[in-house]
Amino acid sequence: MTRVNLGRRRGNAAGLLSVFVLMLASCAPGGGSGSNQNDNAPENSNDNAGGNENDNADGITPGVEISVPNEGAQHVPAGTQVEYETIPPASGPHWSSANPPAPVDPGFYEDALEEEQWVHNLEHGYVVVLYDCGGECEASLLADLTAFADETAPSEVFGYAKIVIAPYDGLAFPLVAIAWDVQMYLETYDEAVLAAFFEKYQDEGPEQAP
Repeated sequence: MTRVNLGRRRGNAAGLLSVFVLMLASCAPGGGSGSNQNDNAPENSNDNAGGNENDNADGITPGVEISVPNEGAQHVPAGTQVEYETIPPASGPHWSSANPPAPVDPGFYEDALEEEQWVHNLEHGYVVVLYDCGGECEASLLADLTAFADETAPSEVFGYAKIVIAPYDGLAFPLVAIAWDVQMYLETYDEAVLAAFFEKYQDEGPEQAP
């Protein structure tokens, strides 16, 4: 599936300007190969040397909520591959169908779901928790997530917990909790933090529906 992130390519004009500036710099006194190497070194060039691969995760701070730009709420035919601006998405076009189900039933899933399925759940005021173990998940984590899905407080409006928990490849951190237009990443499972996020955002989607 094609993915589009928030990055944008710079125009050709910016590229030509950069070349022109470099040419001037090479002609200036002290320019060229004899200049100090650090003068033109990229900022934070050594930030990730030997460190966690998540250090460059777009400035994400685990445990802190992120407001995500809204991408709409259009219903599209099942099977349509939506190119979301934010990955994983927190809003946007989504399927509305019975097969495959969209929205999906609440609960814990061991198999990945399509984004276009659970984005519909977000629209209905669900909280979606995605997990990425980078391989085989520890049994204790799966047990914790299953228990969280089973024991979370139900919606006062609909009588059941509007929670979906599913695997997702390529997360910046092992866990992310998502509500409509909001995300919060976690480095490790934290029941209290997830429960507070869930309590805050359950039934807060743009559409009050099961």
